[in-house]
Amino acid sequence: MRSGRDGAGPLLGYPVLDSPHLALGGTTGGQSINRIAGAVAASLLVALLGTLVDARGTNALPTGRIWRAPVGNGWPTQNAGSNGLASIDLFWTGGGALTLELENLVRNTVYSVTLFKGPIIAPGSSWSSRGDTCRNLSDSPVVRLPAMRTSEAGTIAKSITLSVSQMARIRAIPRKIAITVGSGRLARCGGFQLMEQTGRSTDPPPSASPTVDPGPLLPPTCSVWPSEIADILAVLTTPDGLCLVRYPGAAEAPAYMRGFDGMYFPGLRTIVYVAGVEDRETAVLAHEVCHAHQDRVTRDEVGTELVEGWDRTAMGQDYLQATGWRRQGDRWVVQPESSPKRPDGISSSTDPLEDNAGTCALWFDPAFGPRFLRRWAPIRFAWAQRWLPLPSFIQPWTSIPD
Repeated sequence: MRSGRDGAGPLLGYPVLDSPHLALGGTTGGQSINRIAGAVAASLLVALLGTLVDARGTNALPTGRIWRAPVGNGWPTQNAGSNGLASIDLFWTGGGALTLELENLVRNTVYSVTLFKGPIIAPGSSWSSRGDTCRNLSDSPVVRLPAMRTSEAGTIAKSITLSVSQMARIRAIPRKIAITVGSGRLARCGGFQLMEQTGRSTDPPPSASPTVDPGPLLPPTCSVWPSEIADILAVLTTPDGLCLVRYPGAAEAPAYMRGFDGMYFPGLRTIVYVAGVEDRETAVLAHEVCHAHQDRVTRDEVGTELVEGWDRTAMGQDYLQATGWRRQGDRWVVQPESSPKRPDGISSSTDPLEDNAGTCALWFDPAFGPRFLRRWAPIRFAWAQRWLPLPSFIQPWTSIPD
């Protein structure tokens, strides 16, 4: 279930969940009412986790991790990149897209396209070449793509979807990935530079196709964190300098935020939030802050961004084991461990990263908190007890009360 301005709309059920008979498991009303209350709350948890999980959405949205390569070297400009540019975007799903903006090729000619393992590329540099040099620089093919025919003008402008397994091969050699287009004397090639996004641009990066979302267009200053989120940041580790960029509404927000309330960009260590639906701010921002926490843990423990390594961290592996998430080919599937009497509220998300961020957000949201998870998602509650600090609104016992 997708939330947001053109999705499922505002979160429903906050007034209901504030009732102690639902959220806190009261006994007023007898067993029949409690069974109904339990079913309603369990269903609501599925909806809430799905809504929180999809506050940003995971389909074909960029993480901020981008590779860019100049292609060709020589005629007609005698400069690097004389045949255009290629770029690779990593998406939240683990898949990605290769965008080609090529020119000065032979008209109406079929060109093969291959990503290959090339020489190591130092940060801030790239290379490009042509002809037999491309073959000599290739260590081995990494991804072979369908051949493409040039236009009457000798151009190729196309975006190609890359699967999770194809992106995994690329991410395994992030500073050695290269591309060759064509073969023999027609070959044009170049090495991809992994772009280091340390600042915020006010201009979109070049894009050859409207089907590929542009990178974030961020203003130069960060917004003040709401008090509820500041309380979370006081106890939960996140990347240093985590920034909030807040837009007052959809009209002011950039195009890539259309239909979404919030996004976390690991490359920029920035959360983008679009206001609009009342009472959504805490839920959405808590979810994105939890993604930032995943990112910090992954950077510290594995040395990569969250999409590439969170499932290899200790907390990530524990979550997979506890909840039943596992890989099946190129996608995640989940086998929930729950019973009819105590459903664990599996979310509608498509991967454990989103499921976990939804659990974390409920843990820290004052409208729900640990007591809600303990009642309706005991497996996730037990994981949160092991790995998350107590929210600031929970006062731990210092002694057993009388």
